[in-house]
Amino acid sequence: MKIFTAFTLLAILSVLAVLHFASAEEGLDQHHRVSRDAGCPDLNACTKKCQSEGHRTGTCKGIRRTSCLCVN
Repeated sequence: MKIFTAFTLLAILSVLAVLHFASAEEGLDQHHRVSRDAGCPDLNACTKKCQSEGHRTGTCKGIRRTSCLCVN
């Protein structure tokens, strides 16, 4: 029983470590900002708002696509 518990704990810790490092690598190259008053759900208005702030593009996210997410 001790071996099974140790193996299960090791498996859980391994999965958590992989998820942590995967999310850390993903966040290195994407900086984003969420704005609720940027014209969503109109994607063009969101993109123009983000570009005026120096971001590469914008996309509408969230419930009913009401939040503008700016991405570099």
